[in-house]
Amino acid sequence: MRIWIIDPEEASDDEIGQIANVPSRHSYYLTKNFFNLGQFPKVTLPSSTKTFTGKFTPDRFWEVVLEWKQSYLTVGIDGQSVSFQHRFVYEASHTFNWEPKEGPYDGTEIPLLGPNVTILIKDPCAPHRALFMTRNSIRITSDAFRSTSVVKMYSLYTRPPSGFYMIDNAALLDDGIILHMADGLYWRSHQTRFFEFREELPTIGVRGILQRTTCLDNHPLQEVVDFGTVLFWTDNELFIGGGRITSRRAVGTYKELLFQVDREKRILTAAFGSDPSTVGILFTQTSIYKPVLKIFNHQTSVIHPSSFLESGVSPENMPRGLLHMRFYESTKETLLLWNQTALWYSFRDNNQWGTLKVPGFHSLGSAVPGKNIHEVMLDQKWNLLVKMTNNQMFFCKFGVTELVWLEYWVRGGIPASLHTDQKNQVILVTEQELEDDVQFELNPFPLKLEAMSSMLGKPHHDCPYVTFKHSMNNYGYYLDKGQELLFWAEVVYHEGKGVHIQVLRSRAKLLEFDLSNDFEFIHGVFMVTMTIKTKQKMDYTLSENYTFDMDKSQGVMRVEIVPNLIANRCDLPKNRVSILPSKHKRIPALRFQILKRAWQIITSVLPKRATSSK
Repeated sequence: MRIWIIDPEEASDDEIGQIANVPSRHSYYLTKNFFNLGQFPKVTLPSSTKTFTGKFTPDRFWEVVLEWKQSYLTVGIDGQSVSFQHRFVYEASHTFNWEPKEGPYDGTEIPLLGPNVTILIKDPCAPHRALFMTRNSIRITSDAFRSTSVVKMYSLYTRPPSGFYMIDNAALLDDGIILHMADGLYWRSHQTRFFEFREELPTIGVRGILQRTTCLDNHPLQEVVDFGTVLFWTDNELFIGGGRITSRRAVGTYKELLFQVDREKRILTAAFGSDPSTVGILFTQTSIYKPVLKIFNHQTSVIHPSSFLESGVSPENMPRGLLHMRFYESTKETLLLWNQTALWYSFRDNNQWGTLKVPGFHSLGSAVPGKNIHEVMLDQKWNLLVKMTNNQMFFCKFGVTELVWLEYWVRGGIPASLHTDQKNQVILVTEQELEDDVQFELNPFPLKLEAMSSMLGKPHHDCPYVTFKHSMNNYGYYLDKGQELLFWAEVVYHEGKGVHIQVLRSRAKLLEFDLSNDFEFIHGVFMVTMTIKTKQKMDYTLSENYTFDMDKSQGVMRVEIVPNLIANRCDLPKNRVSILPSKHKRIPALRFQILKRAWQIITSVLPKRATSSK
């Protein structure tokens, strides 16, 4: 692959679209000057601490040779703290893919139509692969929406009287698509494209299906622990399945019964937990409607109750109707739950809970009368977007409970879904019906600009701190016995704001943390720098059961470094939490973006040949 530096305001269209083979004149000039100042990119592969620096060529780009056997490869790229014209290079990531596209059909295929509301389903580990479901069609992309193909399928069974299959939801796996039709699940292989009944998939009583939204390919335990990719449930049973149905394992072993309730109870919804090994199940008594949330760890088979909705919620304000639930990365269980008109939150094991509000309105349903909540999306910068069925959108930073109105970007009535690309650019994927065709479009949405414009003149959205950053910039850290790790975090804020740094941990007894603060105060501005030392302090000399104590001192710790106060105008680091193997101690880290002033230059990752990037 070839790497060079571009300025988005000066780059060519091919460079922006990542299909250029060589730098433009301006990019050539930038890359040459950065190289002369000592800049060079470091390329990191998934699940690896090994980096590749490549060779700088006379054509003014770096060339890196990598070997990879899968159909896609995601790489991370960062560089040195070198400035040129008061600008710095922005870290980047890119996914290469070599996947075949859908071929033509022979005329005997059966069309598939989606539900009345659009659904966009992405493969969390292969962001270039997605399904876009509308009432007109279902489309699939294998190149990050540069192109799409209409999904149809062949069938050996009687053709439906309507001439098409109506699909309620789906899960996109490596080897095919699980289709939720009526109250059953069916299979369409990528290879054969045939409609199939499979022993692994129930064909009656299915109430919902959900695909994991975070990638665990980088999880070191993924080789020995199957954390699952898909959840589906009936009224009384919850099942989990992996990323492939066709494998070397015997037929019928795809699904695993995860959780069961008796006939006097009913499962309302389920979701993968904040810890990758947990699943949240929301159910109720059939005689008295009172939702109860349980957290099930399918690695340890331990179930523990959640206090979410246990107290402070009156019966008339209980979440009702069709419910959706999502957990988010955190040291403690953190979730959002919503129906058609309201959105409930629970942060860090229900230490903070309530409903997200629009000022002046009781609920989102009353703010946009007659319209329902369509999608809830969280991007890499912890921006939360809520989209209604008429394409009205609201915004807040994750952790803030007041939503901000955003201007319409796509008019109501046009089927649209929220999507984020590799650069964390929010995009509205739309499909418009024309006289004799359907037009598919990608509409980039300038979220930061629109959010700042909507908050103009509203000082209560001002961020309590000026800057916040830290040095935990790796996916994770392995810590063996006797080792010590050192990190720092820094926050700058104006006097009287009451800001401090929080270090939040799961399994706090696993490792010893030593925190110290250094304060500086200049002209009414505080700068607090926290030094974080961590190590394992375990004395085995007096141990009565050495094996037991050794096992007890191994495992996974999740860590968050966050400010105690946040507002909608704050900038936050990217991904907060990651995982480690149980044979080592590894401190999960936030994936930190090294922010400097006037970031105008980004790293562009391009293939050696244009065809290999598609």
